[in-house]
Amino acid sequence: MKKSRKPFLNKYIRFRGRMLLILVIGGIIPFFGATIYMNSKAMNIVQKQNREAQQQELKLMGDFIQQAVPDMYTVSQNIYVSGVLPNMIQKEYTDRTEWQKDEEVQDNLGKYLKFDQYTISDIIVYVNNETIYYYNPFAYLGPSITNEKWYADTCAAGGEPYWCFGVDRAGKQKCIQLCRQILSAQGETLGILAVQMNMELLTNVISEREEDTILLFNDSETIYANYSMDKGQSNALANQLKSRVEFRNSIRYDALEEDKLLTYEKIHPMGTSGYYTIASTQEYSEINEGINRITLISYVVVGVGLFISFVMILLYSTSLSYRLKTLRRQMHLVATGRYEKVRPITGNDEIAEIYQELELMMGDIQELTGSMIEEKVQKEKMHTRQKEVEFKMLASQINPHFLYNTLETIRMKARVNHQPEIEELVKMLAKIMRRNIQVGHQMVSIRSEIELIENYLKIQSFRFGDRIRSTVTVEDNVSMEQEVMPLIIQPFVENAFIHGLEDMTGDGQLTVHVSQNDKDIVIEIIDNGVGMNYYQLAELRHTLSQGEQGQTHIGINNVNQRLIMQYGKEYAVQIESASGKGTKVMIRVPLTRNEED
Repeated sequence: MKKSRKPFLNKYIRFRGRMLLILVIGGIIPFFGATIYMNSKAMNIVQKQNREAQQQELKLMGDFIQQAVPDMYTVSQNIYVSGVLPNMIQKEYTDRTEWQKDEEVQDNLGKYLKFDQYTISDIIVYVNNETIYYYNPFAYLGPSITNEKWYADTCAAGGEPYWCFGVDRAGKQKCIQLCRQILSAQGETLGILAVQMNMELLTNVISEREEDTILLFNDSETIYANYSMDKGQSNALANQLKSRVEFRNSIRYDALEEDKLLTYEKIHPMGTSGYYTIASTQEYSEINEGINRITLISYVVVGVGLFISFVMILLYSTSLSYRLKTLRRQMHLVATGRYEKVRPITGNDEIAEIYQELELMMGDIQELTGSMIEEKVQKEKMHTRQKEVEFKMLASQINPHFLYNTLETIRMKARVNHQPEIEELVKMLAKIMRRNIQVGHQMVSIRSEIELIENYLKIQSFRFGDRIRSTVTVEDNVSMEQEVMPLIIQPFVENAFIHGLEDMTGDGQLTVHVSQNDKDIVIEIIDNGVGMNYYQLAELRHTLSQGEQGQTHIGINNVNQRLIMQYGKEYAVQIESASGKGTKVMIRVPLTRNEED
């Protein structure tokens, strides 16, 4: 007896486990998978929006610097090319009265000192002339200035504008400034002109930012910052900024084992190699903190819901499992015939309904049991009668020679009555019957099989007329004397008429195509009939592969088994079909040694 194959769940997991497995697969796993996916997407969106916001804010601060640069350059250029400063710096004033009397020089200088206070905070001329460095806009050019790096760089520029940073007059606030060396006619240094940017608005914006923000010169020297950092952090930030050639960007970097987001904007003033950088840093954990908090809350809420679902499923599955076990015990009692021990199962659920059906079945079994002996006796009597009928049928079979003679008589009668179609039809039928009876189990040639099929198709053409057209095509290279088993084509042709073409109203087509390759003779039976759907084709293939003998497909199953027994499993019949598109059957027969030679 063939063993049934139980599904994996039915074999290894009981009902309660299956219910919990459904909860895990259908609830917990999809939820956490979707939550992780949405959390990842949300983090990416938040990070992208944060980068864009940071870049926009830094761009606004950079635009302020870019707006101030032309004003500072214009003021510096006007003062420098006027030639007023060299004359004033080299002139000796004995007292303030003499300084005030020099109104022409002051008026000439004053018109260049009128600057836009929105962008420029101060103009300072550093000199060594003791008689004037007490008066605005002059200041003392002492060691506190000459020791600065920007002073040496300004002198190295040789009178060309040099962008750097310095300190305001009060010595409290670092300022972006444009410096130029003031030279005498002999090329000697008379002083330094410094035009300083108004830093109040810029520093206020930086101070009010929640993010760590810093203004740098050449990515290394701090002008202003709203936070403090140690030397290691400063070096890590400088290294990151110096390695970037883009004017603006947002990057992720490791600052002394801290994961940070760095956003920066670089401003390159005209005519100098120096540049300014506004940079903002954020902890990546702070950016994702809001999303993580919301995700945690959703995890808790859904987790509570899943726990409640788990408890409810556990209680329900336990109750249902108990009732199922009770029903199984009652069914076992019925199966073993111990009806007196069966106990009713109450309730209005499906288990109680199944028990009611079990009670009906138990009554039917009891009723049937009483008549089993009588039925068995009747079956034995019927079997005996059937054998007698079969014996009588065998005894009354017509002698084949008598059948041939009768068919020949009918054919001659048709000829005498001038009915050629009936004559031809009877002639072909006689050939088919004679050939099928004579061949037995001996091998026949391909030619003989083809002639049999042609005669069969002629008979069918008398029956169906133009409604079904049939053709037999044999390629020139086919060895017609190749021996094959008899009756391997006719069952499939007959099956094509009965199951594929017979119900069609017209345009039926049946083709038998015979070809030969290096190893095999290939026979294809193709029709455009009703075909088979996926399940019918699968059932037919299963029947052929298992060699099962049922009430249908007896002939083709017989051919398939004969081919396998004669030539091997690789020569089994191959069938392709689709509903409404017809059927294709392929039979392969190996060439014999002589034919290959």
